[in-house]
Amino acid sequence: MNGEAILPYLIIIPLFGAFSMPIVSLIGRKAREAWAVIISGATLAVASALFYSVWEDRGIIVYTLGAKSPLGQGVSFPIRIVWEVDLFGAIMVLMVALVSFLAVVYSLGYMKHDTGLDKYYTLIIVLELGMLGIAITGDLFNFYVFLEIMSIASYALVAFRNDTWEGIEAGIKYMFVGSIASSFILLGIALLYGQYGTLTMSYLAVKLAQNPTVTAKVALALFIAGLLFKSGASPVHMWLADAHPAAPSSISAMLSGLVIKVGGVYALARLLFSIYSPLAYKALRAYGYPYINMNTVGWAIIIFACLTLIIGNAMAVIQTDMKRLLAYSSVGQIGYILLGLG
Repeated sequence: MNGEAILPYLIIIPLFGAFSMPIVSLIGRKAREAWAVIISGATLAVASALFYSVWEDRGIIVYTLGAKSPLGQGVSFPIRIVWEVDLFGAIMVLMVALVSFLAVVYSLGYMKHDTGLDKYYTLIIVLELGMLGIAITGDLFNFYVFLEIMSIASYALVAFRNDTWEGIEAGIKYMFVGSIASSFILLGIALLYGQYGTLTMSYLAVKLAQNPTVTAKVALALFIAGLLFKSGASPVHMWLADAHPAAPSSISAMLSGLVIKVGGVYALARLLFSIYSPLAYKALRAYGYPYINMNTVGWAIIIFACLTLIIGNAMAVIQTDMKRLLAYSSVGQIGYILLGLG
């Protein structure tokens, strides 16, 4: 089976698992736990096969739903969903599936004294689904949908232990910051669609190279702002320090290891290098055409990165609570990653 045939199952399996979890839970606790392990294990198997396919062929797997052309082939608006997986995306898919599987296995013992576990396992599979979608998306509509799926699931999981005020406060704070970030990203997507008439990333890259307008620059600023919020970069890192101690430890691991990386840094890297390709604008500059100065963008990210790594590591030193220490350590690590990206 080739990569293009495997790719849809990466979304179908966790989607089916999440929707069927409430029904399976009616059988009993052991059936619910077994189903969560089976779904996350099957997703890991598909992710491994997808990674092997991309690694072996050294190519890009493209799966299209809807119009074959990004312009819709004669229709007034394009109806097109694109999934694209290159080696970078395949590595992220494999890491998301692996860490999610380990989190589910760890939850079997760690969460056994909690109630509402049918909702817990449903949400953790939905969270995995959202991150997998972000890793394979090839169009901005798809990207935003999966980003919101991931975000809503993570809000609920942070506040899962709602019998404590700490969990409710952290969940509300996370939801408030995340909603602001999502609004920035949605506005950026709307601006690009209004200017160029397509949401397919590869086609947007071509259109921007031909005509990098002020609208594209404003959209880029909105993307950077929204995804820095999502990644927990300073000075908007405060939600992460509260979310870690309040969330169950299995969710803290996913927040630190996956959510802020995939929904923040990876998403930012994917938008910068898939749409706002620096190489294209260097070529434009050589021929005297208008371009977006990506050096300026890089330095802006470096400034935020330095601020983030200094504040994150400095705050980690003075913590007395282990989970808050790990939260600020995650902020510091985000700074190092952003520094490389910048």
